[in-house]
Amino acid sequence: MYENKGERGNSMRLLKVLAVLILVGVIALAGYAYFGDMEPTRTEVRHPVVVNPVTATAPAPTEAAAEPAAEPSAIDSAVGEAMEAPATDSPASDQSLD
Repeated sequence: MYENKGERGNSMRLLKVLAVLILVGVIALAGYAYFGDMEPTRTEVRHPVVVNPVTATAPAPTEAAAEPAAEPSAIDSAVGEAMEAPATDSPASDQSLD
């Protein structure tokens, strides 16, 4: 009766063993995550804080950065116009509230 099992019986046995091993591995991983020693090691770290840094360590300005611009750019003038425009409480009829 059991003599003709052949390869099918061996492959099913191997599949069962593999399933049991995977199940045991998942349970072991969950147990390690729950019961394992996972507390962080705490160490005290002290770093000095500079409240007023010395400005002499800043890089010297280049000639291009030192000269002011002769005329404001189009972006600067547009920002200036937007800042001077009166604020409206409601959006225009073609604008959405999104």
